[in-house]
Amino acid sequence: MLKSVIIGAAHMHVNEIALYIDGQPNTELCGIADVYPDIEEITDKKYTRKWNLENIKSKYGVKEYGDFKSMLDEICPDVAYILCENSQKLTVATEVAQRGVDIILEKPMALNFEEAKQIETLETVSDN
Repeated sequence: MLKSVIIGAAHMHVNEIALYIDGQPNTELCGIADVYPDIEEITDKKYTRKWNLENIKSKYGVKEYGDFKSMLDEICPDVAYILCENSQKLTVATEVAQRGVDIILEKPMALNFEEAKQIETLETVSDN
């Protein structure tokens, strides 16, 4: 069984990604964690960060983690879907790669071209 996690819940399409993961054979959505937002939301209406987290937790029985690093260390997933704000993708991708976890990034993959080039050079650490 392929263990997957989602990091970031700021965008409404996180719900579509959770649905996609749920529909894949031999794949399990094992956890979700948000990252501290650059700008706090002032509402919890439909498709906001809080709503997205609650929706995914209730639909898929997924545990929410307060910290994505703790989630990665506890679950040791095979793949992480990085759906956080563009300004945080390099930091998150670096943490994921350091743990030997494969990365799936939504577009755009980074805040700017320079950060995208840095992400491109990340190598996952393997214990094999």
